[in-house]
Amino acid sequence: MTPLKRSLFSCRADPELVTINQGDTVVFAWGGPVGLTESYTGEWKSPVLQSGQTFSYTFTNPWTYVYRVRSGVYGNEFIYPGVIRAQPVLLDSVLPLASG
Repeated sequence: MTPLKRSLFSCRADPELVTINQGDTVVFAWGGPVGLTESYTGEWKSPVLQSGQTFSYTFTNPWTYVYRVRSGVYGNEFIYPGVIRAQPVLLDSVLPLASG
């Protein structure tokens, strides 16, 4: 499965809302000044990223994840929210139906 690339340009998540499937990996690609991305509930927190760097996270549980993009330097920091919805993978979409 090809990871979904999530672009973080100039502090903002683009797009701000995305829907994926449980088990998908999202690659956060940083395109602004130094910063990081983290979920509000602690599932992930990237290291401080420079322009051109990436951070990946695999969404193993179905859930709606609210996160923030923090960009800038101390005293001049910007925070922007984003939402990722990880849909459950239905069993019949994974296993072939038995014939008979």
